[in-house]
Amino acid sequence: MELTKTKKLAVLFVLGVMTLMLSGCVRLGIDLEISKNKTVSGTMVFALEDSLAALGGAGTSLPQSGLIDAKTPGVTVHPYSKDGFTGQEYVLNNVPISAFKPKGQDDSFSITETPSRITVNGYLDLSSTSGGDATSSLLASSILSTADIHVTIKFPYDVISSTGVISSDHRTVTWRPKLGEKTQLQAVIAIPSASNILDIVGVVVVVILGVALGALLGRQRKRKKQQAELENQIREYESKTESESGPESNPENQAD
Repeated sequence: MELTKTKKLAVLFVLGVMTLMLSGCVRLGIDLEISKNKTVSGTMVFALEDSLAALGGAGTSLPQSGLIDAKTPGVTVHPYSKDGFTGQEYVLNNVPISAFKPKGQDDSFSITETPSRITVNGYLDLSSTSGGDATSSLLASSILSTADIHVTIKFPYDVISSTGVISSDHRTVTWRPKLGEKTQLQAVIAIPSASNILDIVGVVVVVILGVALGALLGRQRKRKKQQAELENQIREYESKTESESGPESNPENQAD
């Protein structure tokens, strides 16, 4: 049955009030860290505020399944209940980078590595919601538009380009996906080559040797200066002693 104009306005009003009441009731936080040993650790939380979860999520669909298979070795899934939110938490413990291999789809999330690069590529798709009628879908959209959603990945080397915000130390990238958008999660990280590492080690060794040699020469100069000052003091003392004794202190002069 088609809604009249008055009923449509009433529905929109109710949706507006409910949106204000439910603002910020979606928690979608992905925090990962890639280590030098080619593994990924961290957490992925997908949860709804308790009152919204009790309503069946109001037709929302959180996209956790497209990031990593829950059956992957090193991945455990726990019920999540914290700060008034209910959902699921994926815990990753030294999961090999190879577990995030491309799945043959252009938008599949993947982490790949070559001898010179680590590349993150994929999407977090919040461009649509699923389930329910038009009213529940509109409510879902309103709720998700106020959600706090973030994806943060920390890397062992410098990030040279990314679609997200790169931290001041160039080692962490953060994305802030929004509803209605298909956010590209892309980052390229440069892996120092063995020759570069040897060059850096060589420079460090040269600097250390230079500092040590400078300190040694400084101590030698200080010792020589102290020795010269001591010799001067001895000569001055001997000269003063001779002048104070004079001819009268000589026994041969007294006998004459």
